[in-house]
Amino acid sequence: MSPQIEELIKNLQLKNTFKQHNNPKAPTLATLIKYVPEKIGKSEILNDIKISALISEFPSMLRMSTWELIYSMNHDGCSMVTFYQKCAQYKTTLLVIQDSNGFVFGGLCNEQWRKMMSFYGTGENFLYTFKNTNDLKVFRWTGNDD
Repeated sequence: MSPQIEELIKNLQLKNTFKQHNNPKAPTLATLIKYVPEKIGKSEILNDIKISALISEFPSMLRMSTWELIYSMNHDGCSMVTFYQKCAQYKTTLLVIQDSNGFVFGGLCNEQWRKMMSFYGTGENFLYTFKNTNDLKVFRWTGNDD
């Protein structure tokens, strides 16, 4: 775990200790970081708290998967062709985007990326946003556009 995350956890523990005396329903450290996967490559956007929140929304079969950074605009350039090539051998991918205002959003795609003129995917796919916080908001498939 990075020193920044350890410091954040330490501060949260102190705050949670105070909150628990006043509010027994306050989240604990175990609630904040439930899943920490093995990682190949480091995310420049997601911290362990955000990763854990995302994993808790994954289908159960994916929760213990190893995370591998396969495409980064900072390292691979800004090319959809490169994106498709790098993602071609993976069935399940997590797209993570940070815009110029610092908002983090993306989606879980449970099938290979391909060019399409219509929607595709399964009910396990979802979109998400963190806005500018560690609070995750998930948007799931509704079937309304079928």
